[in-house]
Amino acid sequence: MGKVQGFGWPGYTVIKTKKGVIRIPFLTFWDSGLGQHFYGLGCYLCSDHTNTPTDISLADPWTLPHELIRRLGGATLVVIRSEKGLEVFEGAVKAGYIRAVEVNPIYAIQYTTLLKLSKRVLGRNISDYMLSPGFTTITHELLYYVGRFLASRESLWSLLRLYHKTIRSFAFILAYALDYKLQTTWAKVNMYITLMQKKKLSST
Repeated sequence: MGKVQGFGWPGYTVIKTKKGVIRIPFLTFWDSGLGQHFYGLGCYLCSDHTNTPTDISLADPWTLPHELIRRLGGATLVVIRSEKGLEVFEGAVKAGYIRAVEVNPIYAIQYTTLLKLSKRVLGRNISDYMLSPGFTTITHELLYYVGRFLASRESLWSLLRLYHKTIRSFAFILAYALDYKLQTTWAKVNMYITLMQKKKLSST
């Protein structure tokens, strides 16, 4: 039995076995390749990273200063979209279950949010994809399918870490550079969001 994330932030991946409990720092687990390739196609194809139909969405605060969050023992980004959601959330704050600090909504937009909003090119014509594909998003799609293939065959797991650390990393660096060199729509949106987040951080 396992738990992908917990115990503070960014927390640990926890695996329970008959012999005991194994805790792996989440960033170590995620960067190993195991975290980024063992998930289903439906999750990958989802265009709604922030789950917009919900009253309340929760997210990892990757866009906020990590050192501050670690000193606090953990944090979660909360996006509230309805009066009912706000009522429930404020009730939890007043009851002392959680502590809350309001931050700019720009922090809810993360790198993965933009990846998921980008149109897939391999036969997935879904109207919810709002951004045209860039080199980074096309590369992300192709690499996902390669990683998924390796992850689905235990005999190839020894190649998965090598693939993740070398081919995948190099391909992303090249694609990212091409997007910014040619100023694709995806690059412009990503650059704008990043600059806005940095501007907000510097003014706080």
